[in-house]
Amino acid sequence: MGKPYSTLLRLSAPIHWCYGCNVPVLSKRCSLCGRDTMRIRLTPPGDAYPVLYDAQKRALREALRGYFGDEREADTFLPRGKLVLLNEIPHVDAAAEVIVDGQIVGHLIFDPLAKRWRFKPVLHGVSRILDLRVGYYAVVKLPRIARRFEVHRSHIAEGELPQRKGEFVALGTANGKFQGVGELVRSGRIRVLKAWRSKKYVELGARASFEDVVRANAGRLEWLEGEAIEFLRELRAKCSERPAFVSFSGGKDSLVTLKLALEALGDVPMLFNDTGLELPGTREYVERVAEELGVELIVAEAGDAFFEAYEVFGPPARDYRWCCKVVKLAPISRVVRRLFPRGALSIVGVRRYESGARARSPRVWVNRWLPGLISASPIISWTALDVWTYASLRGLRLNPAYSAGFARLGCWLCPACDIADFVRVEREFPEMWRKWRAMLSRWYSLKGLSGAYGRMELWRWRRLPGNISRFLEKAGVRLELRGLYRAVGVGVRVFSVRQAGGEAVMRGSLTHREAVVPLLRTLGEVEARGGGVVVKGEGITLTVDADGRFSLSADDAKRGLKLLAGVWLRATRCVKCGLCEQLCPTSSVRVTRGGVTVSGGCVHCGACNELCPLVEYAASDYAEAVLSQLSEGGLADGALSS
Repeated sequence: MGKPYSTLLRLSAPIHWCYGCNVPVLSKRCSLCGRDTMRIRLTPPGDAYPVLYDAQKRALREALRGYFGDEREADTFLPRGKLVLLNEIPHVDAAAEVIVDGQIVGHLIFDPLAKRWRFKPVLHGVSRILDLRVGYYAVVKLPRIARRFEVHRSHIAEGELPQRKGEFVALGTANGKFQGVGELVRSGRIRVLKAWRSKKYVELGARASFEDVVRANAGRLEWLEGEAIEFLRELRAKCSERPAFVSFSGGKDSLVTLKLALEALGDVPMLFNDTGLELPGTREYVERVAEELGVELIVAEAGDAFFEAYEVFGPPARDYRWCCKVVKLAPISRVVRRLFPRGALSIVGVRRYESGARARSPRVWVNRWLPGLISASPIISWTALDVWTYASLRGLRLNPAYSAGFARLGCWLCPACDIADFVRVEREFPEMWRKWRAMLSRWYSLKGLSGAYGRMELWRWRRLPGNISRFLEKAGVRLELRGLYRAVGVGVRVFSVRQAGGEAVMRGSLTHREAVVPLLRTLGEVEARGGGVVVKGEGITLTVDADGRFSLSADDAKRGLKLLAGVWLRATRCVKCGLCEQLCPTSSVRVTRGGVTVSGGCVHCGACNELCPLVEYAASDYAEAVLSQLSEGGLADGALSS
């Protein structure tokens, strides 16, 4: 799963349960009854959150009805009115552990092919099914069961089996020592997916409300609030020369952060970045919060930057996030540099349980792209349950998008979303989704991609992760992605690559030579030679003839080709994000309506190329695709050019 996820796995949120009050508690003592609590073990990072809204409850009830096939059996297994927590877990799409009575009863799983939620009983839920004899189950005449073992019909002493392959079955041995969960496979057999020593489900009588959860955690919440306020005040004293603002996204974490900042610092403005991809209603919600709290609202505007840049980059991906620079970094940078030229303190609602990258984040850090900006998160160690309960305790008005079932806010077409998120967007905002689907369809056609690529929303990755590839293989879907690159067109053709004296030497040709040559100075010193030019920079030597043919020698073939393709893209396909102009140390770069210009004051530092999303993403992607095809047996003339 990669380093970021392995970092997340090492975290474990301190979720306890008060079995007297039947509520989750984030400390060892319940503030409601004063009794000690017991820690429950969830899949890391264990950032569980409550099921509060009707849309969430409907998804869970529909999955239960789909599994049990009968409303009464579903209600017997999980009675209505019970407090439920969900804890997100790894899966090919959205999935979460379902926690009831302080016990894990199953997994709520979104099937990305069938586009529906499914329920999979596990652990205490399997025990409950076997006790109640509801749903699909099998008691087997075996001393034990183990993962991957196939249970035959002759092994079954008692049970109720599904008719459809792939359905989940609760398993238990007749001797009562082992339990597990399997799925129906060929010839009516059951393949064991997981097995464990038998557990016992204990049904708790207390019917707790979310208000009970808030009261049970009141002591911890007051401590967290006091600690965060003290942290902000101490930080403000250390950074007294810097003005402060709250980065406000419209989500629950930034709302809680805003409340803490106002309590700690008094009057502090909030900065909202409108990416142009916010869920409808978010901008209005942000403005209403600012008005109700009497807070100055600063807005950074991306406008239509995403849709304009898309025509050059193609769709973004989890490993191709050009969009973050274009619709987030660029507009925020413009506003911050204008309003806070000497630097500022940005207070953000980052939590370490949210992602692998954030799990490694310190509480205070210097922004990589905006050197004058110090960022700090007062809620870095808060869990999702801390945030939800604190928001309720202080009566904070949450974004209405949560009540519509959206678990995450932000860009509605973010590649970090699951298909389950996209299905919800399509249901709530069909016209908006149709526009995006049409854009993707044109790109699929341009790249010659199959229908399966679109059905599984595989535009979200450049390289498919192993779990997605295995899922597709199991489903009988095969994809041919050899030589695929994202950008719509790069006018740099590579005819050959060879190694010479420790360097890679590439020969080829480029279009739009007259536009490209003036930007070559960003790579190094430029010297006119005959009718062409020679560029000597760090690790590269480039010769471009008068007819556009070039010879490129580079210590690193990918870096060299990336820089050349990047300059070509900057000269011909500039998306006018303005990052190069904002952060050029000598103010030599200008972005005009006609594109990028570089003056004679350029010192060849390469900062503009490093910052440019065209270079970092589109050119890098292109260079990798070209060199990969060449190494696999040659490249037809212009095969990877538009």
